[in-house]
Amino acid sequence: MILLHNFCGKENGGNTMNFQGVFQKRELCVYKLHYKDFIELEEAKDTYIEFVNDEICDEIISWRGKKVAKEFKGMIGNEEVGVYGKNNKEIVGHAWCILGKYNLKPHDMFIINDNQAMIHYLRVREEHRGKGICPHMQSSLIEYVHDNYGINEFYIARDKGNIASHNCLSKIGFKEYGQYTIYKFLRIVLNKIKLN
Repeated sequence: MILLHNFCGKENGGNTMNFQGVFQKRELCVYKLHYKDFIELEEAKDTYIEFVNDEICDEIISWRGKKVAKEFKGMIGNEEVGVYGKNNKEIVGHAWCILGKYNLKPHDMFIINDNQAMIHYLRVREEHRGKGICPHMQSSLIEYVHDNYGINEFYIARDKGNIASHNCLSKIGFKEYGQYTIYKFLRIVLNKIKLN
């Protein structure tokens, strides 16, 4: 992340403005999966996967807060498909998939075609990581989107430093597609990348 400190302010008056977080730089690895290469996984032990609805948006508040619950509702309104993992009645993870024809929001980093989908906003509670929940959620999304929308090409991006997610992606058949640098200003992407 690029942080811009003291961009515009007075040195002597103690009235300095801090623009920390206004500009961001992300180094990403993008992966691609064609449905014919999809590897179906067994379900994660003691965890079941369900699709996000308005009730779950409110239930997620206890883990992720009101802001994330509001984002979930916005993604439902944007025709995105979301799943969550539950273990002992507790939400332990979530993942979303945006369909190509709907990825026109200013914070989307990539441009995909109508017959493609991008998995994003994937998170597993720290104490539940390493239990196969992450690939199980991705697998559920891929099967549902393929069966209900006829989409065969899926993409997902990870931060270059997040090596652990590489193993998760390869388990279900994703292969590295390319590496990209994304720049944001006030959460708006300045250089959207077209994926073919």
